[in-house]
Amino acid sequence: MTTMRQIAIQIEDEMVAELDRLARDEHRSRAEVVRVAVGEWLARQREAATDAALARGYDDLPPGGDEQAWAELSVDGLRAADLDW
Repeated sequence: MTTMRQIAIQIEDEMVAELDRLARDEHRSRAEVVRVAVGEWLARQREAATDAALARGYDDLPPGGDEQAWAELSVDGLRAADLDW
């Protein structure tokens, strides 16, 4: 079971008004919307850290010729697929 801790934050009045309006429109509490937003931000930070670690690893051990060619084909294929990650 996940435990939760209450925290206090300060944000601009305009942001609170928009937050409350959007939360009400989606039938969510203000706290739930803030939790989701913080969770998504933390996930992006973890993903960026993983990407940076992978990049450092490849800098330390660059791919060989065949690996580079396959990587470029994979990147080209992903770009052509126009995925919305």
